[in-house]
Amino acid sequence: MSTTKETVASGEEMTPKRPGPLWRNLDYMLLWGGQVVSNVGTQVSTLAFPLLILALTRSPAQAGLAGALRALPYLIFSLPAGALIDRWDRKRVMILCDIGRAISMASIPFALAIGRLTVLHLFLV
Repeated sequence: MSTTKETVASGEEMTPKRPGPLWRNLDYMLLWGGQVVSNVGTQVSTLAFPLLILALTRSPAQAGLAGALRALPYLIFSLPAGALIDRWDRKRVMILCDIGRAISMASIPFALAIGRLTVLHLFLV
């Protein structure tokens, strides 16, 4: 029979220590904050990519294609990536993927600033 109280060596009973709230857990707050920033960026880019292509090309068809291409990596890579990630350190993979995504997104304003932004660049990003 298990009890909710522990007995220490001196014979006194102690109540088990309750875990603290998640808001005081630094690892959880870093994960949560990073995911919030990542999700906000994803939602903004979902809206901004087709509008940017529309502004560059004046072609609604290419803007629609840009919106449709967002689903392509998920369709191609989700199953193989899922099998590989089960074997790797998930935290490291998540951090590296977010860094890679941030670098690719940062290439857009950089290319725009130097006058080299193309529709192909946007499709690849």
